[in-house]
Amino acid sequence: SLRVERDLSISLCKDSFISLISALGLSLFTITSSKEFSSPSGACVASCKNGSAMLFVSAKVKHLNSLPQGEPEKTRRVLNMVNQMDNEGFGNCTNHFECEAVCPKSIKSQFISDLNRQYGLAVAKEAIT
Repeated sequence: SLRVERDLSISLCKDSFISLISALGLSLFTITSSKEFSSPSGACVASCKNGSAMLFVSAKVKHLNSLPQGEPEKTRRVLNMVNQMDNEGFGNCTNHFECEAVCPKSIKSQFISDLNRQYGLAVAKEAIT
């Protein structure tokens, strides 16, 4: 019974995760810097007690903002992605870092603090303009 509940929980988290990816306008398959195709597993979301997708979203924001063509939309992208994550019902990071431990791509939790910094700057820029 416990295994069935856990499997169902992981399945629901993965479905919500896929819903978030679609809502953000991203593809399930992304090209990594090594030119390999990878699919997000949703393991980070399933392992988090808040169901936070911040590790994935932070890695995607950092990836897109690091591209030269990503610079013009940097502020808007950070705001939109974090707001969409909130709209989809994902929780915020509580700094337990279970997501980092289970991430199949070994994405570090440092990306989350980078996202928070970029989000704070984006909110400030938005308020000024």
